[in-house]
Parts: sequence; structure tokens; C-alpha cells
Amino acid sequence: MVGVVTGRAYLCTSYSNWSPRETGNHLGTIEESTQTQNASTPSSFHHQQPIVYPCSNMAASPFPNYQYPSPSFVESCGAILFDLSKPTPHVCLIKILSENEYALPKGRRNINESRKEAAVREVFEETGYRARPFPVTMATRVTAPDDHTDVADEAKVRQDITEPFMFTVRELRKGGVKIIWWYVAVLDDQRIERGPGEQEIEAEFFECKEAIEKLWFETDREVLRNAIDIIERTSEGKSDGNRSG
Repeated sequence: MVGVVTGRAYLCTSYSNWSPRETGNHLGTIEESTQTQNASTPSSFHHQQPIVYPCSNMAASPFPNYQYPSPSFVESCGAILFDLSKPTPHVCLIKILSENEYALPKGRRNINESRKEAAVREVFEETGYRARPFPVTMATRVTAPDDHTDVADEAKVRQDITEPFMFTVRELRKGGVKIIWWYVAVLDDQRIERGPGEQEIEAEFFECKEAIEKLWFETDREVLRNAIDIIERTSEGKSDGNRSG
């Protein structure tokens, strides 16, 4: 059971008492939590009372839960952009010139914007390349429209879907978390014009193995490895289907 205290998750350890529970680097007391505020948070949030759910009157969940109010999390969306027109797949990386580091294109989601729309927009803004979500074959726990209402909550291989294939949870220095949703995308061959991209960023396509080696952060490498695996499995499935047809 969880009580959320101004952006930090606190776990209720029993019916009769509760104590702070470590969530990554989030360890602290109520006093620390109420003092740790983002300078950009509206004043009404600075003075809010800690939200603590009384354990004595509530049933305890058997599963840990971590909850964050809206001032304490931000959503970011990105896409692994593939060029599948070459004999072997190539992937687009961005080079952050000020840091001399390679990364994957992503950025914050806007109000009323879907995550998928945000991922495509961010790819275009950072790389200048028009992209479209690519239907892939992958295992997911997302249910299908024709699934029974009480279908088992387990991963199933689905075909031709454009759902997120991964997400990253990153703790922020000032408290709270960033949630990054990742999609698979390909160059949009119907919109071949290229935009300017961002001035402080260079975009370039690399063969998959080279792209993995160029990425600066291991977390980005893990994301890219998963995307490459999905692309390969999807291509293999389409090849098998063509042969059987």
C-alpha cells in the first residue's frame, strides 16, 4: 500500500504502521519530502499537505505500488528510426554536438498529444526526417480488441502492431521521474522532404552494429538492441509468410 508524499512514493509496510520505502534513490522522511520541491512547481503545490493514506483503515496490496502526482513526473516519447530500403537495416542516431555524444531521438510529450504522435514529432524535430510508426511482430501484454474481457494477463505475440516496445523510467535530480516511451519507426517514403532538424544536433544513419557501439549510454544501447531484435523477427515473419504463400 502506498502513501504519496509530495512526489515521493511511501510504502505502507503493515496495517498498523507505515514507513518510507526506497524507490531507487528516493529515500527520505516526510519532512525531507515536503522541503524538496521543484522551483517551477506552482505555489499551491508548495504548501499542500503530504498525502498519506492511513494504513489502519485500508486493505494492504500484496504488490508494491509507486505513485506520483502530476507535478512529479514527465512523459517523454521517442522512436528508433530505421531505414529499411538498404540491403541491411540502418538506424538513425542523433549526435549532441555540445557533448559529442550519440543518443536516440526523443522529447517531451505535449498536452493532448498521443504518445505515438509525440514520438513521430520529436524524431522530425531532432533529425529532420519524416517518420511513421512501423507495424511489427512482438510479444506484448496489451490486449486485442477481440480478446475476451477476462483474458489472462500475460504476454502474447501480436502481429502488425505499433505499440510501445519498451519504456524507461529515469529518476530526476530535483525529484520525481521521467517516463520515456519507445516506438519502432521507419522513414516515411510518402513524405521524403527533410526538415532542418535542431541546430545543436546532427542526425546520421548507421548500420545496426555500429549504431549500438556509438551510443554513449548503455540504457540507450539496450533500447536499440530490443528494437533491432523486433525488426529482425518481424522481417523473418514476413519472409516466412511470403514463402508459404
